[in-house]
Order: sequence, then C-alpha cells, then structure tokens
Amino acid sequence: MASLSPSQLHIKVCDDPDLLSHERLVYTWLGPHPRIVKCLNPSLWSLPVDTRIKASETEPLSFPKAPHGDLEQYLKAHPDVPARLRIKWARQIAEGIAFIHSRRIAWADCTPANLLLDANLDILLCDFGGSGIDGARSRVILPGRYCDPHVDYSSDYLCGPKVDIFAFGCVFLEILTYNEADTVDYESTLHRGAPGRRR
Repeated sequence: MASLSPSQLHIKVCDDPDLLSHERLVYTWLGPHPRIVKCLNPSLWSLPVDTRIKASETEPLSFPKAPHGDLEQYLKAHPDVPARLRIKWARQIAEGIAFIHSRRIAWADCTPANLLLDANLDILLCDFGGSGIDGARSRVILPGRYCDPHVDYSSDYLCGPKVDIFAFGCVFLEILTYNEADTVDYESTLHRGAPGRRR
C-alpha cells in the first residue's frame, strides 16, 4: 500500500490504555481480511520488549480513512440506497462476522456506526476494543437496540457468537428498512414483551 498522507488517516486514541492495547491485540490476532478495516500499525513485535510494552499502551492505532464514512451516517445522508447495495452490505457484514468468529473473536460491537464504507462502498468492520478473544469476557455492552433481550447484561457476560449474530439481525433489519422518514421504533419492535431486559 502506498504511503498515506495525514488527511487520509484515521488516528484512534483512547483515554484507557488497556482498551487501546487490547484492540491492538485483536487486530494482530485477526490478521488481514477484505471485510476488516486495515490497522496500519497492529504489531509492535519488532521493538525491544521495554519499548514495546510502553508503546502498546500509548501509541495510537492508525487506519486508512473510510471515504464514505460509516453505514449509519451514509444511510442518513442517502435514504434511497438501492436494494441491491443494501443486500451486498448485509452479505459483506455476514462475511466479516463469520471471519472474526473463525478466528475465535466475539466482536460485541456490531452497530452501523462500526461498519465503515470504503471507496467502492464495500463494508469494513471496525472497533474491536471491547471484543472478547478466545472466550474471554467482552469489555463493552451494545446499545440497547442491538442487544439480545435474553442475555443478562447486568453482570459481566461472556460475549459469544450468538450476541454478534443477534446484533447482526438488528443491523440487517435496519439496513433493509432504513428510510429518513421512517418512524419505526426498532428497539420496542425487536424487544416487545422481553421481560427483565436492562435499559
């Protein structure tokens, strides 16, 4: 890949060095894939050990900027997206989720804001700071409208593939039905009658 100018980069910094270090680990664990945003500096293994430990906690992560932003913004700005493009996005999200699950990662953050659109309007999954690795607990809880009402979110929970799959179903519904004039309350529609769900 040719060198990118600063205006073509997205630099991710975080107040919590542990989350940044964890996200770096997830990108290293995942490796490259056409549906995953490319982290330009995931590995610090070439550095001396003491430098590597400090850098993993403080060095920001760098990514190529997504020319079309995220899916949430794009759908708001372009409510008349053709059905074929919506179906393509759903398929690409499913491909990305299948890949991360094959690498024993549970994303735990499947929302339209974490689905980037590249220059070809192809989907790139991003934001793995809260992901569970190899059965470890997730570090984040999804926004309510993407949460499975049968999962107890009031305590630490093991985020597995089922959480991602449920959230993908919610995103899929949103992609297929999104319209700027749409007044559907997705959260109450999806969770109507779900007892004991944390708000």
